[in-house]
Amino acid sequence: MPNTENMDKVIAKTGLPFPSEVSSIVLNEKLFMRSYIKTLSGKGIVFEDVRAAFNNKEYAEKIAVILKKNGLKKDVLEQHGLTGLFVSVPSGLKLEAPLYYCFILESPGFYQKILNIIQIEDGAQVTLAKGCAAIPEEGAHSALTLIDIGRDCDVTSIMVHNWRSKVKVGAKTSVKVGRGSVFREYYVKLTPVDSITLTSEVDAYEKSRVEIYSSTIGHRKSRVLHNTRVRLRGSGSSAIVNVRSVAHDQSFMKHDIVLEALSGETKGHVECTGLLLGDAVFETTPSLKSASMDSELTHEASLGKIKSDEVFYLMTRGLSEEEATRLIVVGFLSQVYEKLPRQLKEYLLSITRMFVSKTL
Repeated sequence: MPNTENMDKVIAKTGLPFPSEVSSIVLNEKLFMRSYIKTLSGKGIVFEDVRAAFNNKEYAEKIAVILKKNGLKKDVLEQHGLTGLFVSVPSGLKLEAPLYYCFILESPGFYQKILNIIQIEDGAQVTLAKGCAAIPEEGAHSALTLIDIGRDCDVTSIMVHNWRSKVKVGAKTSVKVGRGSVFREYYVKLTPVDSITLTSEVDAYEKSRVEIYSSTIGHRKSRVLHNTRVRLRGSGSSAIVNVRSVAHDQSFMKHDIVLEALSGETKGHVECTGLLLGDAVFETTPSLKSASMDSELTHEASLGKIKSDEVFYLMTRGLSEEEATRLIVVGFLSQVYEKLPRQLKEYLLSITRMFVSKTL
C-alpha cells in the first residue's frame, strides 16, 4: 500500500478537488484506505471488494438477490479484470458525513471494468459521493452500479466524472427505490472525453420520490450520450428530471429521457435545457408514457446560446469576454445544485468553477 505522500500526489493528478476527509479510494483496483473502512465497519457499514464480498457467506445471498432483481446472474462476477465495491448501509443508520469513494484510471490504454452493488436498508439516510477520473490521456472505463434502496430511506448520490480527451466511457446505474423512500441523483461531467454513454434506470415504488439532476459540458469533438429512464411503478410515486448541458466546440450531445407512469396517482416532470457554444450539436428527446388515467406528466425543453447583452453587461463591470462567458456558464450549470445541503452545494460549485475555468 503506497504511503500517504505518494497517494496525495496521485490524487492531485486526477484534478478532482477531493474533500479533506476521503472515505476510500480504489486506485488501480488495489488501494484501500483501511483505516476508514474500519471506521465504517464500526457503524455497521459493509465496504468490501465486490468479489471478496460475494465469496463471504454473510453477503453472498444479499448480492445474489440484488443481481436477480436486475436480471443478472452470478457469473457477471466472473469477468476477467472485474473490480468494484459492495456497500451495505444498515437499517435505521443516519450517516451525517458523505460516504466517498473513487475509481482512478491510472495506466495508459487500460480497460477498467467496474461492478458496484450498493444496498441501503430500511430507514437509512446516506449521501454517496463518488468520483471517477483518468490520469493518462487514453483508456477505457466501463461501469455498472446497482443501488437497492429499502423502505423509508433518504439517499443522495453524487457522481463526478473527470476524464481525459482520449478516454472512452460507458456507465450504467440501475436503482430500485422502495416504498416511501427518496432518491436524489446528481451527475457532473465538465471535462473533455472522447466519448461517453451514460444510462440511468430508476424504478420508483409506492409513495417514493425520485430527483435526477445533471450538469454536463461537451468539449472539442467529444460525443456525450445520456439516457435516462424513470418508471413510476407504485401508487403515489413521483419524479423530477432536470438536465442542464453546455455543448462546446464541435461536440455532439444527446439526451434521451423517458418518464413512465405505470401506476395511479403518479406525478413527474422533465426539464432539459441546453446551451450552445461554437459549432456543437445538441439534441434532446423527452418522452412521456402513461398507463394510468390519473397520472400527471409534463416536460419542457429549450436550447439556445448565451445572450450578447448578458455578456456586454458583465464586461461593463470589468470582466473580459471570456470571463463573462465562464461566469454565465457556471451560473447556468450550477442551478441544479440548489436543493443540496450547503456544504455539498459549495463543493459542487467549486468543482464547476474550477473545471469551467480550465476547459472553456
